[in-house]
Amino acid sequence: MTAIETEALMHSEATKISTGDSFSYEFTFSQKDVDAFVALSGDSNIIHNDATAAAESPIGKMAVPGILTATIFSKVLGTMFPGHGTVYRSQNLDFRRPVLLGVRYVARFKVQEVVPQRHRALIETTVAEEASGEECLRGTAVVINFSRL
Repeated sequence: MTAIETEALMHSEATKISTGDSFSYEFTFSQKDVDAFVALSGDSNIIHNDATAAAESPIGKMAVPGILTATIFSKVLGTMFPGHGTVYRSQNLDFRRPVLLGVRYVARFKVQEVVPQRHRALIETTVAEEASGEECLRGTAVVINFSRL
């Protein structure tokens, strides 16, 4: 999908998605992002904000909270693909590798199935490191959208 198609999809209520459609979104997390999430969620695990303690953890360095990474799925599904008006019904998650601060990642979305009469879609969701392509997070979302499905 091109930038122009993406912009049209984000702002057009008439644009419908179909089985096989895909979308990607690039992102990076900063320590500021992690600190805000930790303050909101209460997830004060030292691997998120203490470099010395994190160095002694199984990961070996500070890592982004897994659920913070998964919020990228909510952001994209609710505002970009399918977009505004989407109700996020469910999401399963398989955390495969840690997500690290300052590293560029890409979230990918692929529509596996659309049930038009129920306005429902099953969407494969993944996060991978942009440079290596190594997958960090994988799951499947179920969404409802009356105008785009």
